[in-house]
Amino acid sequence: MDIFKGLFKEFGWFFNLLIGLSIIWFFTGGYLSETAKEGPYLKPPAPLDTGEAYGGKLTNTAIAPKQTLNLPDAPGIVIRDIDRVIQNFVEQSRDAIKLHEVSILSKNAYIDGVAGAGAKDAQKEWLRIVASPSLKGTVNVSNLTLTGGGYGVSARLPQAVNLTVLGSTYKKSDVMMPAKGVAIVSTGKSPIGTSFRVNMCTGYLGQFQSYVPALAQECPSPAAKLVAYGLGNDASCKAFVEKLPKCRAYNGSYPSNISAACRAFVSGELSYNSCVAKHQDSVGFYKDEWRLFLEEKDELWKQKGEIIRLHDRTGNAIDAVTY
Repeated sequence: MDIFKGLFKEFGWFFNLLIGLSIIWFFTGGYLSETAKEGPYLKPPAPLDTGEAYGGKLTNTAIAPKQTLNLPDAPGIVIRDIDRVIQNFVEQSRDAIKLHEVSILSKNAYIDGVAGAGAKDAQKEWLRIVASPSLKGTVNVSNLTLTGGGYGVSARLPQAVNLTVLGSTYKKSDVMMPAKGVAIVSTGKSPIGTSFRVNMCTGYLGQFQSYVPALAQECPSPAAKLVAYGLGNDASCKAFVEKLPKCRAYNGSYPSNISAACRAFVSGELSYNSCVAKHQDSVGFYKDEWRLFLEEKDELWKQKGEIIRLHDRTGNAIDAVTY
């Protein structure tokens, strides 16, 4: 007993601490408390179990399902697909080049020039079709169709107005192009609302509206009309008119020494419709050039990597170009 008394005397503070903690544990729920149920615990390692933690706040009560990633094709597959596309284009390009290299003497019409085919703007996208120099008679260009490999498009060449008179009802007909005739085929819309044949006065049409490529400025000289108009002896009028550019209607002010008759001549005679009225029966009035508009708002031909084919009315490809 003396021994126990000595121990209690020596370590009594420790026994009192244990008793105090037991009382606190009892009043906080004891073994039934949530705290007593907390882990973490470790399961036995493999091969007996998984070795994972369980119990307490570290326990994963449910394993999240595996996430599936939609990864792109393997690089090898992508490269093979790209290679197939390139190879296909190369083969078609080779065929197009061979078709185009066939002597132009064996074709009624062919594509000659695609300088504007790669433009982004439909109003600036164009190409040129030429009738064979050995052509006997004419070729009906309105029977021809253009197709593009890039966007998979198809466009039939339109009819055109043979004699354009501004403000009148346009009467269209098939474009019958003679040997060496040229058709500028523009993707966009016509500035005057129709495709047309070029004549010696059409340069006037480019003054207030844009054409790509630009219309030739080959109108009759204004000064050449003065004699016919009765102003051949009007030195002041002649000096003024000789400075005026071809194919331009004058809309500026007049010098004080210009007569009323000269002003009437300049304002009334120097215009497209007046030029047509005066010269439509002249030799060389009509040019063997047509401006054809496909009336599209978007580009038809790719800027690069394109193959454009020209087909006859039966659908056979008669020419092709690639760039």
